[in-house]
Amino acid sequence: MVRADGSKVPVRLTSTTVQRDDLRRFRIITLSPPVASGAGPPVSVHVAGKIRLIGLEEVKTALGPRWAEVATRVMASAEHVIQRRCGPRDTWSRSTDGGFLICFADATEQEAAFRAATIAREVRVRLIGEGELSTTALVSAITASVDLPDTPGQSPDMLAAAIGERLNARLAEIETRARETLRHAVHTATCEISAVRSRHMSEIVGYFATLPHDLEREVQCALAALPAREGQAFDFDRLVLGVAAEQAVSDLAAGKTQPIMIAVEFEVFLDRRCTERYVAACQALDPRLRARLILVLSNMPHGVPKSRVLECVMRLRPFCHAVGFQAESVELPPIEFSVLGASIVVLREADLNALGPEDRTKLDKLVGIVRAHRARVLVREVSSWDSARRLLKLGVDLVALGEDEEG
Repeated sequence: MVRADGSKVPVRLTSTTVQRDDLRRFRIITLSPPVASGAGPPVSVHVAGKIRLIGLEEVKTALGPRWAEVATRVMASAEHVIQRRCGPRDTWSRSTDGGFLICFADATEQEAAFRAATIAREVRVRLIGEGELSTTALVSAITASVDLPDTPGQSPDMLAAAIGERLNARLAEIETRARETLRHAVHTATCEISAVRSRHMSEIVGYFATLPHDLEREVQCALAALPAREGQAFDFDRLVLGVAAEQAVSDLAAGKTQPIMIAVEFEVFLDRRCTERYVAACQALDPRLRARLILVLSNMPHGVPKSRVLECVMRLRPFCHAVGFQAESVELPPIEFSVLGASIVVLREADLNALGPEDRTKLDKLVGIVRAHRARVLVREVSSWDSARRLLKLGVDLVALGEDEEG
């Protein structure tokens, strides 16, 4: 290479041709300093994740020749989620064992693990919404930092294969760490509450109860990494309900009577055993809590029938003051307000960031419909008081700040 001043710099040039099913054929040209004589090969570190659709073998066996059509649709749905969730510098590709490999360019190992777990859960919810059974729409996610020799001329397929091998080799270590995380959570989990404020901002009208932020992320990552049956045996929602109930009893003793909101995954109602365990936990609650408890149904698959959601609501209503609904985007969740009466629709600020004109219209429509049915819109995990005021000006009724301080 020739610099602007005319001096020359020796470099190594590598050219690789790439061709993928969803892209035209193209060529990657890489310029790098030559390896010094006697030096070992350079090593590159990748924070990588593996998303695997592990529950489709039964479907494959049952469908026989028709499997190829189903597999194409399922993998396309998963790709849609991954493309939407990956950053501009992240790279991903299909693996040979019915999954995807992702290299996270700008994330720590912990951040990448949570992003991978989020992707896996969203893929599962999407597949269930498209008609796959909850027993077969099983998705796992493992993440680790892997060291690889920086081999000149290495194609993207060769790199993906090497990353996949490194991740598989660390699977036992990742699963052991996940089991320890869940054991620790069961014995040490506490509740964290966020004050829910009205349009006056100074008025606290309720609380939203969750696990501490870091612990919730660790638990979600652990559940995504474990084998499906083992992960399903862990009752995440019952854990949240239990620690929130303890907090609510303490609040009652201190004279607090405002409602307390607790999220419950729609997935709880996709398996009869999980449903019965959760209902039993609700029945065991102190009866004094029911007058102030609002259970928020979350992660409802797009396209789920309203009648199915209503069944879930009917199972929960005897144990709480009201049932709320969490929307995963600026879309009205699949609920029938006309038979539910006053309720709450919950959004997260992360789903409202960088609202464009089209999304502003959707938000206006959502707020209008919700209010027309005597319900209210709450945005939680709001990043600042300024953001809270902006949301209230857009028509939102209630806000809950991520770190609530006096403003």
